[in-house]
Amino acid sequence: MAASRRVDRAGVLVAVVTALVFAPSVGNEFSVWDDEPNIYRNEGMNPPKAEALGEYWNWRRPYLGLYVPLVYTVWWGLAKLTYVTEPTDQGVHVDPRAYHAVNVVLHVAAACVVFAILREILRSREDEEGEKNQTRWAAAVGALVFAVHPIQAEAVNWATGLKDVMCGVWMLVGVWQYLVWAGGNAECRVQNAELKGPSPRPSSGGRGGRAWWRYGVATCAFVLALLSKPTAVVTPVMAGVLDWLVLRRPLKRVVLAVLPWVLLALPFVVMTKGAQPAAKVEKNVTLVPLWVRPLVAGDALAFYLGKVVWPVGLATDYGRTPSKILEVGWAYWTWAAAAAVGVVLWVKRREWAVVAAGGLVFVAGVLPVLGLTPFLYQYYSTVADRYVYASMLGVGMAAAWGVWELWPRGRRVVGGAAAGVIGALAVLTVIQGWYWREDLSLFRQTIAVNPQSFVAWNNVGIALEAMGDEARGQRKEAEATRYYDEAADSYARSADIRPTFVLAMENRAIALSKMGRNDEAGGQIFSIISEDRDRDWPESMKSRLNEGMLRAALIQIREEHHAAAAKYLAEILRRDPENKEAKAWLGVAREKIRGAATTATAPATTRAASRGAR
Repeated sequence: MAASRRVDRAGVLVAVVTALVFAPSVGNEFSVWDDEPNIYRNEGMNPPKAEALGEYWNWRRPYLGLYVPLVYTVWWGLAKLTYVTEPTDQGVHVDPRAYHAVNVVLHVAAACVVFAILREILRSREDEEGEKNQTRWAAAVGALVFAVHPIQAEAVNWATGLKDVMCGVWMLVGVWQYLVWAGGNAECRVQNAELKGPSPRPSSGGRGGRAWWRYGVATCAFVLALLSKPTAVVTPVMAGVLDWLVLRRPLKRVVLAVLPWVLLALPFVVMTKGAQPAAKVEKNVTLVPLWVRPLVAGDALAFYLGKVVWPVGLATDYGRTPSKILEVGWAYWTWAAAAAVGVVLWVKRREWAVVAAGGLVFVAGVLPVLGLTPFLYQYYSTVADRYVYASMLGVGMAAAWGVWELWPRGRRVVGGAAAGVIGALAVLTVIQGWYWREDLSLFRQTIAVNPQSFVAWNNVGIALEAMGDEARGQRKEAEATRYYDEAADSYARSADIRPTFVLAMENRAIALSKMGRNDEAGGQIFSIISEDRDRDWPESMKSRLNEGMLRAALIQIREEHHAAAAKYLAEILRRDPENKEAKAWLGVAREKIRGAATTATAPATTRAASRGAR
């Protein structure tokens, strides 16, 4: 009973500290950074529609090009619970607190599962009281390093980060249950006493043999992870690495054990390739030769290693694209840091089995997004904090092993040092979470880290424009104009950095129109549609261009420049032949051009277009 209470204290400490560090994020607003199309502007959730829920599970047409039906189901359910008819001043009908709270709860669950995994890995000689404490608290330290490291702030503080958190939770549950199954369910002593540090339990035997139901639970968790995000396909690799290097079962048995999972993963690989076909990636990402891609991967690993060791200067966009790292020469030498760490771990793989396995777990977790195969986010950067969410299990393993090793040399000193490191990480995570409270602080921080982030400059403009809308609603015209002017400058900076980033030009036109600078706004829109630049920006952003062109058309109609309005409306219909508003307004413009009497009532417009026509 006493031992059980001590186990509870360590586990409860992990849960409580994790919850306290991330609790402030529950008050965060939604971000324009993907929360808009995924959640609060998602037509299927505003209001929640039953047919939309079915569409999220349609593997033939993945929503926004990513098949994550379990995540959309949770978001849809939260929209159903929190939807209100009267929106906020920002036009939001759902409560962001519910979405952020789910992220925090799942992250606490992930920390507890990591604690269980580390206990499973480190457990060896628990018949002696001191060694039980040694294993328990070493596992707690590793779990807390996983949980409160600042690199986890993005996934947990960002509503859209649920994809990474939910996928990570199910991946970790799958790995945990797999390890329990593979290690057998009997309490056994160490088989390999010659190894330094914690050693594994035997892979089978004992009173009960393996509990096969645990393999079934692990498999179900793996499937749920795949339904949360396709990158979960690496789970068999992570489980197999731990089985082989930590449990030290024969490689043949390991391969046979993970083979069913590999087969389960194949359909999701095919679906992901279908949702992000090579032609689509090629239109948006500057491809590099095959021989360069290992250098890109090495640079990404070195970058992550640096952020794990020194977690400052975190941002939403690092601008570390393949073309960028080649242009400045990083790719030719940064990989050496990751390679050096890999060589050391390989040489020490027997003495440092847990650390070596942790290193491979880390690499396996980010394998799909290292740049060996191009993917759409490389339009902005190969690296992103959220990509290492599940990979941080490997860092937790290294931290737990270090505490386990040093514990006998002075538990008070070791405990104090571990508490100091965890405290420092927690403080940095709270600071990083503070940036996530709203868009302006988040993207200004990104610009401070990466001044060339064209998307951050654009998003700062969006935040300033929203502040201008709020000031205008309060009849503070001078203040509103100031915000719109700052927003237009921010959009212009974005377009200067990336001239082909059409969204920034369209947004600048909107800001100019709100200040009454209609000629400039019309000229900006004309510069956008004067040539076809669709291939230079992601598909998910194209819908906003139609909104901008509709605004420009309404401005021209108001100024009685009907031929110009017709040109913009015709361009909208070229891109979107079923756009009812564009059809209706085009009819009005053409009627004016023909000189017909103006008696027809103008059709209703969207809220956004109406505001632009004022």
